[in-house]
Amino acid sequence: MNNKINISALLVMIFILGLMLGYFLGKEQSLKKLNEINPLKKACVYNGKTYQHGQGFQAEDGCNSCGCDNGQITCTTIAC
Repeated sequence: MNNKINISALLVMIFILGLMLGYFLGKEQSLKKLNEINPLKKACVYNGKTYQHGQGFQAEDGCNSCGCDNGQITCTTIAC
């Protein structure tokens, strides 16, 4: 009987921890999305196209990838 209570308590604790983990991970994702669509962040222009803050795109060489970070373009530099 005592083992049954311990197993039930353990399962309840695991369930609660799972709910808490899901809540905090969801909250972090929401904050990331808010930062990405922040109207105060500057867009970038690359090869005549406009990219919003947080948006990724392929570099003109076809090998590297780039991203827009508040008006600044950063690209990887791997050899093609």
